[in-house]
Amino acid sequence: MRKHLNILSLFLFITFSVMAQRNDLPEQQRMESGEEGIQLWADTNKLYIRNGEPGMRIVIYSVVGTKVSEVELKSANSEIPLQLPKGYYILKIGEIARKIAVK
Repeated sequence: MRKHLNILSLFLFITFSVMAQRNDLPEQQRMESGEEGIQLWADTNKLYIRNGEPGMRIVIYSVVGTKVSEVELKSANSEIPLQLPKGYYILKIGEIARKIAVK
């Protein structure tokens, strides 16, 4: 378990290091995954998903790697209310991982 936590911590460190080297996108700007075409963005305590597949699971982690929420997509285009404390989170859907901020 500790080994997995160390690997996740390393992944998060690398992710945030890469993001710090480029200009962060505004919260409302869509984050496209590339080949899959899934679009994810957060705004006003809601998570918006476009072009997803019904049944896909969205897992939300705190920045220290603790799983805080898991949601299943009901439709390809969804709005999911985020009932999370303010802060930064890592969102994973399929093979895609994104950083979001809850304000």
